[in-house]
Amino acid sequence: MTKQKKILFGLTGSIACYKACTVISALIKANYEVQVVATDSALKFVGEATLEGLTGKPVISNSFLRGHMMDHIRLAREADLFVIAPLTSHHIGALAHGLADDFISTLVLAYEPHKPIIVAPAMNVVMWQAPIVQQNIAALRQRNFKILWPNEGVLACGEEGVGKMQEPEQILAAINASLTEAPTATSPSPELSRPTQANTKVLVTFGGTRELIDGVRSLANTSTGHTGALICDALVAKGFDVVGLHSQDAELPKTAGAASRLQLLPFTTAQDLDQTLRETLVAHKFNAVIHLAAISDFAVDHLETKGEKYQPSENLKLSSTEPLTIVLKPAKKILHSIKEYAHNPMLPVIAFKLTKSKDQEANLQAAQKLFLKNQASTPMVDFVVHNDETEIDRTRGEHPFRLLSADGRGESLSSTTDLALKLTEIIRDLPKLSNSTDLNKGPL
Repeated sequence: MTKQKKILFGLTGSIACYKACTVISALIKANYEVQVVATDSALKFVGEATLEGLTGKPVISNSFLRGHMMDHIRLAREADLFVIAPLTSHHIGALAHGLADDFISTLVLAYEPHKPIIVAPAMNVVMWQAPIVQQNIAALRQRNFKILWPNEGVLACGEEGVGKMQEPEQILAAINASLTEAPTATSPSPELSRPTQANTKVLVTFGGTRELIDGVRSLANTSTGHTGALICDALVAKGFDVVGLHSQDAELPKTAGAASRLQLLPFTTAQDLDQTLRETLVAHKFNAVIHLAAISDFAVDHLETKGEKYQPSENLKLSSTEPLTIVLKPAKKILHSIKEYAHNPMLPVIAFKLTKSKDQEANLQAAQKLFLKNQASTPMVDFVVHNDETEIDRTRGEHPFRLLSADGRGESLSSTTDLALKLTEIIRDLPKLSNSTDLNKGPL
């Protein structure tokens, strides 16, 4: 007879607690044993009577009840899975920093790290986008929490954006998947459950180049590096070794500076990036390259002022009171040199294409132009991630992408987070593939 699985189900203070009741009810009907633990604020949204009625067990919310003061140890050891839904910004911060000031956070610290833990954040869109919240989420991802990323829509406060807790059916699917795939509570080693990709190395380029005019001026790209930083964090969280080539002023991954699998190398100009990219590809063997650095299409050829010509130089400071002519020249296209630099025509390369037009057909054609072939008829780019500036609404957290393969198939992704996770899935499967042509046979 199959042992009945035991689930710890935590609730923290959010109006999304009403969705948790639907999930708990479905788990009981599926013959799981569920023990609800809740914060005092969660119980202001849904009553103890409701939760006890669903599970047949009293709700635990106090660490100091007589006869139950060791429950945080007992329950943590007995559980096959720990779910916290909804998870508030307060508790994201508490768990990220190892605080234990209530029953739920104490349980998390006592919960064995090789067992699965699922959390479903819920909050206002501005709260979700706050840098400190995203930094704390990154810390949880590093510790192998399975994050059920919030959905986008109309929030309880009336605002629109990302922040809605996932729907009950999505949470149930994640629970069933974790209980099917995860090790049991008696696993001998925490490393068995760590999502690892040993000996898999990924190169990521991100941020925008700056082209020198003089010692105090430059032509700059507007890229912030945010997407690249998030992709690096997602790869590190999944156990990949990552080398990130980033512009000097790019947003850096949250894992930067920690004892992680991430190495960062800066660049300034397109020429800097080209040289660093070549040297890095020669020095290391990579399983994949994700190239999303925003490289200037032009470099400064020379400068003209007062009838004199000058070469751009850090040692030069031109007068701001005289007319200045900047003569530009086309910059080198770095993208299609990547496989050549690596001396590996089968190296999988994922490229990015940004457009700024409402003409979707023209945008698609622009993205597909990246799928050139070398003399051996091997695709020089294996995937293209397309996004369009006119579709991005940063105030609402809307940033759609389209992932295209060399054979013309594609998949739409609704956010930067979804894109980062999708890329980790693609690269995760690369060791199983013999060459870049095989990449295009699998489903996107």
